Amino acid sequence: MRKLKRYGLVLMLLLIFQLESSAQDPFFSQFYNAPLVLNPALTGISFGKVRTTFNYKSYLNDFDQMQTYSFAADMSLLEADRNPDFAGIGIVVVQDDAGGVLTDTKIMASYAYHNAIGRRGKNYIAMGMQAGIDRISLDYSRLSTQNQWVPFQGYDEQLGNGEDFQRDAHTALDFQAGLLWYTFLRNNSVLFFGVSAFHLSAPNRSLLGEEGPLSRKYLVHGGGKFPMTDKLNFVPTMVFFYQDNISVFNPGVSLEYQVVKARRFTKQKDTSVSMGAWVRNTDACIFGLSLEYGEFNAGLSYDLILSSLSKVSRNGGFEVSMSYNFNKKFRTRTKLISNPSPRL
Repeated sequence: MRKLKRYGLVLMLLLIFQLESSAQDPFFSQFYNAPLVLNPALTGISFGKVRTTFNYKSYLNDFDQMQTYSFAADMSLLEADRNPDFAGIGIVVVQDDAGGVLTDTKIMASYAYHNAIGRRGKNYIAMGMQAGIDRISLDYSRLSTQNQWVPFQGYDEQLGNGEDFQRDAHTALDFQAGLLWYTFLRNNSVLFFGVSAFHLSAPNRSLLGEEGPLSRKYLVHGGGKFPMTDKLNFVPTMVFFYQDNISVFNPGVSLEYQVVKARRFTKQKDTSVSMGAWVRNTDACIFGLSLEYGEFNAGLSYDLILSSLSKVSRNGGFEVSMSYNFNKKFRTRTKLISNPSPRL
């Protein structure tokens, strides 16, 4: 009985979300800390930096653990003194693991070009694209079905599950594209807005030897950073996406407090802490905390389930994010300051 409970939800999600054309993408609650998963146009936006990011999410742990990992690295290119335009390249790897039964891995190369509007370089339009592979794999040995349930005896894991799939893995090419507008206002304010589209080639993900295209996803995001005092910033962010007749709206706000402001010719580093809350439709409330120390940023969030699923489990899951920016050494002196990434 315990075994059926353990794998029942996994099998249901497998059949509903993965083997049919209505498959959905994994989604990070800290979407603002997973830039290359959010929009390809965010590639290289940290001007003069090599940015690395890591995200981990564990959710629905009252059943069998479901986990999503992401690692990305990107950098700016073509920086010049007289031309404020620049480009960016990067790579992102995302793996979604459903209870050890189903694994989905994406490896994407990313490119973006940031075009300055006007000579002062205060407004930018960026265009980005991603291309790579999407691989889905299934461990048949860990599937549990009603064929393993014996009347008056219970569950017998020694019995075969009775499922017959034509293959245990499938790999397909996938493509993404995005647009981003961002501007630097007076008093160090930042405002940004972007759109992106995923799975433009509608890759086939069926393990049954049939047509099972992954539905295209369309995403809109935006936000900004606005100083309230010398040390306190108001940071609203939102994301909306639509995929296969399912829509998700995820707005929220955080407050960022600058604990230390670095001074020149000292070993001090800018240090700030942030606290915020977001809602995802009417299904969940997300609470987040982050620390930024120099070029390092770490975030922790928790999803509290509010929907009918809370009758079974309120543990929506924890999520951790980390990022670090490495300085690049320019061959020629540049007068451009680093573009602050439009995130927390």
